[in-house]
Amino acid sequence: MVRQVKKNYVGFNDKVDKSNQKQFDVFTDSLQRIALTTSESKCISLCKEWLFFFKDKHMTIAFNANQPKDSILHFFSKEEKTTWSEAKLTSHLANKKIKVDSVEGIWNNSTNTNKFGVVRDTLNQNKFIGFIIKADGTFWIPQQVKFKLIKKIGHYKFTDFLARDHSNYPAKVSICGDTMDLKEIGKFYRNVIPNQNLDYNQFNPKFEKLDAQTSLFTIPSFAIELKKNR
Repeated sequence: MVRQVKKNYVGFNDKVDKSNQKQFDVFTDSLQRIALTTSESKCISLCKEWLFFFKDKHMTIAFNANQPKDSILHFFSKEEKTTWSEAKLTSHLANKKIKVDSVEGIWNNSTNTNKFGVVRDTLNQNKFIGFIIKADGTFWIPQQVKFKLIKKIGHYKFTDFLARDHSNYPAKVSICGDTMDLKEIGKFYRNVIPNQNLDYNQFNPKFEKLDAQTSLFTIPSFAIELKKNR
C-alpha cells in the first residue's frame, strides 16, 4: 500500500514535503515494524492508521466482502472473545448480591438485527466490555468483543470500538436511561423491545419541484436498516 500510494496518489507531494518528511518516514517505519508481527485481521486497522496521515477522505481502504462466508469467518476467527454469553449475563444481572452499573445489560437495535451485552470488567470497576450476542453471523459472531468503555464522573467513553471489518473506529456514545445513542451508527435500547411498528415510510427519499428551475431530493436517513427501502 505504501508503494502504491507513493507512486499513484496525486496529492502525495503536497502532503509530504521537507517540513514533515522525517516525521512521515518515522511513522511509516514504525507501522511497518508492527505489520511484521501483527495478525492478518489487524492489517486493515494499520492501513487505515497510515492513510489517516494524509487526512484525505477521498483515499481509503475497505475489506472485500465479496467472499464466501466461511472465508470471512475464518479471517476474523482469532479476534478477541469473552466467556460471557447472553444467558450468563442475564443471570449476572439478576443476582441481587452484585452491584450492577447502569450501563450493564442487553442492548438491541430498532430492528432486532444486532444485539450486544455490556458487562463490567472484572479487573477495573470503571471499565466495561461490549460483546456480540447477535449480529450478521459473518463478520461478527457471538462472544466477540465489539467495544470497551470507560466511565469517568458518570459519563461513558469508548476506549476501543471496532467497525464491521474489525478496524478501529472513532465512535461516539451518549447514554440516556435505556437508550444508547451511537450517533451515525444508530441507537440501541435496553430492557425494552424496540417499536416494531415504526413507520419506515417517514424515512423514504422524497422528490419535489420547488419552482421552474429548482428541484429538491431529500434522503431523511442513511441508517443501514433502511437500505432495502432505497
